[in-house]
Amino acid sequence: IYGSPFVIEALVMYYNKALLDTAPTTFEELEALTKDERFAFASEAGKSTAFLSNWIDFYNSYGLLAGYGGYVFGADGTDTTDVGLNSEGAIEAIEYGSKWFQEYWPQGMLDKTTSGNFIDEQFIGGKAAAIINGPWGAANYRDSGVDYGVAPVPTLPNGDPYAPFAGGKAWVISSYSEVGELAQEWLNFVTNEENQTLLFEEFTAEIPANNASRKVIADAGEDELAVAVIEQYNSAIPMPNIPEMAEVWTGAETMMFDAASGNKTAEESANDATELIKQNIEQKY
Repeated sequence: IYGSPFVIEALVMYYNKALLDTAPTTFEELEALTKDERFAFASEAGKSTAFLSNWIDFYNSYGLLAGYGGYVFGADGTDTTDVGLNSEGAIEAIEYGSKWFQEYWPQGMLDKTTSGNFIDEQFIGGKAAAIINGPWGAANYRDSGVDYGVAPVPTLPNGDPYAPFAGGKAWVISSYSEVGELAQEWLNFVTNEENQTLLFEEFTAEIPANNASRKVIADAGEDELAVAVIEQYNSAIPMPNIPEMAEVWTGAETMMFDAASGNKTAEESANDATELIKQNIEQKY
């Protein structure tokens, strides 16, 4: 044992309480919002900023793919010969994501370098009713004066939950430590239920990894962001913790863009990305 989980993270949905009475619970509701003239994008006829998500970035779009049955590696993220980003479900997910880019979203959403800032600007400016982002986005929205709520990402059109990457942080003992047993005692102390809850309430406001502490926070229901992250974490997928994951980021970098821009079909884009990932892994590992 060389470390211990500290906090958890997962993408969630933020919504503007001044624009929506309740949080949308299905993607059908989000699609219906695009017909609301309040969210019409002035610069492009027929386009809407009602709901926005940076799906051009693979980290953000993975929740969509995994929710449809796509996956990175088989055997719980350890079998690098089995890449599931071109499975039937993953292709269906890319097709659905492309629908948003092609039918609803402004052209600028295809620009990976600026789309994240565009989404924040639209949400802060009251032009977007709902967006997907991580817990790290909350401070900016709060400081900008947005009356926001937080909820799990709505149910996908196939009836399954959105399944983003599960993120987290840990306390880790240095391999150079000369007091390993004492360090382990400290890890046990700082990650117990009492202290994890205390750290959340008084210091970090980050969601504890300790299950008992997490239950206390969820049952209290006082922190909307924490409750949403805890609930979303139940459908989140652990990111493969192996070196070959580096090739996935490279191989899947343009997967959604190629399909959403019309350069390739969803199937072609998924197959090309998967093949590139496999080739790079074979060459380097």
